[in-house]
Amino acid sequence: MSCRVSFKQHPGRAAKDRPCPHCARPLVCAGHDFAPPRKHDVRGWSVVAEVLGEGLRYEGLSACGCGKEPKPRPRTRPELRRYRALAARSGLSLSALLHQ
Repeated sequence: MSCRVSFKQHPGRAAKDRPCPHCARPLVCAGHDFAPPRKHDVRGWSVVAEVLGEGLRYEGLSACGCGKEPKPRPRTRPELRRYRALAARSGLSLSALLHQ
């Protein structure tokens, strides 16, 4: 995540194949409930990059009423360290722990 920008776009196929207007890399769908850190918050964006790198998204309750429960996602480096320690103690990967 080198350019650290966020866009609210429909997650359809057209948005997925569209490049970022700032860095020309492909856009990444972070989920409906993604609240981006401030542009200059490098540590916050590094946490977002690790969460998305694990293949997870920021999803919570769905507007369609399907009853999905919100999933916890770390927002800060200390939270990420706590989740990693918990994953190591339980023998799970970080993505498996956060996906439960």
